[in-house]
Amino acid sequence: MVRGGELIDSSETGDSYLLTWRPTRKNREARPDFPEDAEQTVLVHSIPLMEVTGEVGKPLLLVTTTDVCRAAAAELYARCHDVEQDIRDVKVTPNTERIRARRGCEFLHT
Repeated sequence: MVRGGELIDSSETGDSYLLTWRPTRKNREARPDFPEDAEQTVLVHSIPLMEVTGEVGKPLLLVTTTDVCRAAAAELYARCHDVEQDIRDVKVTPNTERIRARRGCEFLHT
């Protein structure tokens, strides 16, 4: 993905690239409604996993259409896990995935 991009920032915390995506022939076959001049300019942030999750491995690639710096993109990505955990806790802890309810307002008249 980053091979076609222009390196715009590099440091020990990762690299950022500016990339203009254009649909491939395969993309166009799957989506014939794409305009002939279709393209999307994105920022691709390549961040070592150690910076985000504390794990060693391939870099994490974050793609965004907003003008957000690499550090902010990494912080938002790290917070996604917290949000997912909170949603799971809300559903699982009080057992809301198995709520039993009557239709309408019948319970008010019983």
